[in-house]
Amino acid sequence: MASLPLPPPTARPWAAVGDSFTWTHNQYPSSACDGIVYSKHEKYKDLDVLCFCGSRKSSIDSGNGGSSCYTMFEPAVPRAEVKRADRLQGRKVVVLLEDAVLELAKGRQGSLQLLEGLQHRKLLQQEDRDSTDVRPDIVHHCLLALQESPLNKAGRLCVFIRTRDRQLIEVHPQLRVPSTYEEFRKLMAQITKNDPNLFLPVGSRKIAFSSKGRPVDLEEFVQQFQHTENPVLFLVGAVAHANPTANSELAEECISIAPCGLSAAVRTALPMKKLHSTLNP
Repeated sequence: MASLPLPPPTARPWAAVGDSFTWTHNQYPSSACDGIVYSKHEKYKDLDVLCFCGSRKSSIDSGNGGSSCYTMFEPAVPRAEVKRADRLQGRKVVVLLEDAVLELAKGRQGSLQLLEGLQHRKLLQQEDRDSTDVRPDIVHHCLLALQESPLNKAGRLCVFIRTRDRQLIEVHPQLRVPSTYEEFRKLMAQITKNDPNLFLPVGSRKIAFSSKGRPVDLEEFVQQFQHTENPVLFLVGAVAHANPTANSELAEECISIAPCGLSAAVRTALPMKKLHSTLNP
C-alpha cells in the first residue's frame, strides 16, 4: 500500500474532520486498522484520530507525515464506499436498541467516562438511582451479536442506539466492536447529541419487541418481509428490568416472540437469524 504524499507544513492541511484512512503502528506493521479524524488543532497542525478497531485515539502530525509512532496511508473508505442514504434503503433490517443507559460521569481525575452501575454505585445512591439499572454492558453484548451476525456481513443490517436521554447513535456496519468491556466503555464515551428524525430511515416499518406485545410466531412473522423494498426497523430494549419498547413513541406495532422474558441479546440474535434467511433466500 503506497504512502499518501503530504504537503509541506506551510501548505494547506490535507486531512479534514471526518476523513477516514488506514493507519499502522511503525513498530507493529500488522496492527493496521481504519481510523477517522474527529478533530484538528490548527495551532499545532495535528489530528485527533479515533480508530474503528477500538476506542484508542492518537494525535498525528499532519505537517510532517506522521508522529514517531504512526504512519497514515491511503484513505480506507473507498474499499467499501457506500453512501449513508443507500445503506438505509431497500431490503434492510434496522435494529434500534431502545432506552440504553449510556451516560457520562466524571472520573477521579476529572475525565469523562461512561457511567457504570458497579463502579459508580455511590454516585448513583446520592442521586437516589438504582445501580442495577445502569447496565451499559447490555449494549455491548447486543452490539457484539449484531455486528458479527451473518445478516450484517451480508450488508442487510443497520443498527441504532437510543439512550435514555433520547440521544440517537448510528452504528456503522463496519464498526468492529471492542471485545473487552473496558475498551467498549471508552468508545461509547464519545457519544454526541443528535435528533432521531435526522437519522432513522424514512418510510421504514417500525416494530418493537416486548413481552407485553402481540404474540407472534417469529418464523411466520418474518415471511412478510421477503419481498419488501423498504427498511424494517426493530426496537429492542437495552435494559435489565424495565420494558421501554412497549410504550415507545417510535414504534408502530409491538410484538412478543416468546411466552417468557428473554435477555436483550437473545431478543436481538433470534430475529436476525430468521431475517437473514428471509432476506437472502
